[in-house]
Amino acid sequence: MSNDEDEIRGVLAEFTRGIHDKDAGRTIAPLSEHEVTFDLAPPLKMDAAQTHDTAALEQWFDTWRGPIISE
Repeated sequence: MSNDEDEIRGVLAEFTRGIHDKDAGRTIAPLSEHEVTFDLAPPLKMDAAQTHDTAALEQWFDTWRGPIISE
């Protein structure tokens, strides 16, 4: 594996760990300041302000019991 691949895997692992631990700051940390995401549930498209809203992410985390498994 190249160093670039290792770095990408590391970023994805941190993001996944943030979701698992319900840590909004850790989940948002690797996101670009211009991040736009798409989801299956409304709102279908979220702009950078929405994806960096730690309060909203923490509110979503609160709807889950136990850790969140993401692969």
